[in-house]
Amino acid sequence: MRLCSCFGVCLFILHCIPVSAAPIEAPVIIDGQALSATEAMVWWRPLSQSNVEGYKVKYWRDNEDRDVLVHLVEVRGLQNQTRLEGMKANSRYFIEVQGFSSEGYGPSSERLQIHTKKAPPSQPPIITRHELKANTVYIAWEIEEPLADEANINGFKVLYRQQDLSLGTLFTTSKRYIELPLIENGSYVVEISAHTDEGDGPKAQIHAAPIEAPVIIDGQALSATEAMVWWRPLSQSNVEGYKVKYWRDNEDRDGLFQLVEVRGMQNQTKLDGLKANSRYFIEVQGFSSEGYGPSSERLQIHTKKAPPSQPPIITRHELKANTVYIAWETEEPLADEANINGFKVLYRQHGHSSGTLYTTSKRYIELPLIENESYMVEILAHTDEGDGPKAQIQSTDLGI
Repeated sequence: MRLCSCFGVCLFILHCIPVSAAPIEAPVIIDGQALSATEAMVWWRPLSQSNVEGYKVKYWRDNEDRDVLVHLVEVRGLQNQTRLEGMKANSRYFIEVQGFSSEGYGPSSERLQIHTKKAPPSQPPIITRHELKANTVYIAWEIEEPLADEANINGFKVLYRQQDLSLGTLFTTSKRYIELPLIENGSYVVEISAHTDEGDGPKAQIHAAPIEAPVIIDGQALSATEAMVWWRPLSQSNVEGYKVKYWRDNEDRDGLFQLVEVRGMQNQTKLDGLKANSRYFIEVQGFSSEGYGPSSERLQIHTKKAPPSQPPIITRHELKANTVYIAWETEEPLADEANINGFKVLYRQHGHSSGTLYTTSKRYIELPLIENESYMVEILAHTDEGDGPKAQIQSTDLGI
């Protein structure tokens, strides 16, 4: 603006912007680009006003309330770009940028529209088959149909590695099965993921089931009802434990077998609940999280005969001058009961827990009379496989 004074001097008056004012210009967005299903980048031309302290980037999804569900990113200094996060897949977003100073916010830029990419699959492949062939591992899988906001599947990535290594061989395939060469020690991990233009989906992971059968070292009957079995541990590193299967001869292996599961490095276990004087077969399998390996060769053991199931039958109990005379009989042992070698006779004063133990092969005994004549006698049959139940008599039976 030009003004002339009465002295003919021209004055120039400039319209100046206070340096403390809020920005008066709107930033110009240069570009915006979706990076993935959940992220985008936006670039703008910096404002020329010297007191601009930074920029506020506002973005929101189409069909959502701009004033309620808006996302904000604040960028300070001369930076003229930022990453936008937390977006939803396959969605249209609007973006605005404002400069700000200590005095407030300036006008918003023109609105930019971008569209986020589709997401990779949200579900891992579903393993439908996993089997070991002579020198290969065969794996087949299916996958759920992609959702509306998920990208189409181009193929699959298969990472095949040894159990204790982090690196392996990466295979790509458009098929839904693969046959892999068996790793030398048989300890493998397979990771399968769907591949799309927008990235890879989550992995399905398979560990090798044991490929070797355990070797049973020994098995031994401990009694009529118990046995022990020992085996050589498998060398495969992912073995989690062993399943021991045992069944009685002439019983259905697949219906009436008994199972013991042993976890960790343990290589022996006790087998309970056996029947006396019976032949049993035993098999051992290793297992991992992926299943059971082959069974060991079958071991055969024979349980011991049982001790007598019935106590002796007292046939005579009489008091002589200074002795007590007792006689007994026993029932004939059953087919699964051990032969009787003799008898144990515990003679003690009534009310005491300890006394004198006699052994005899006869079926009678004459005992010295206890001083106060108050006694308790216990008689049981003795065999190589243990003692039978007790017959018990006492002085009160004679009215003493």
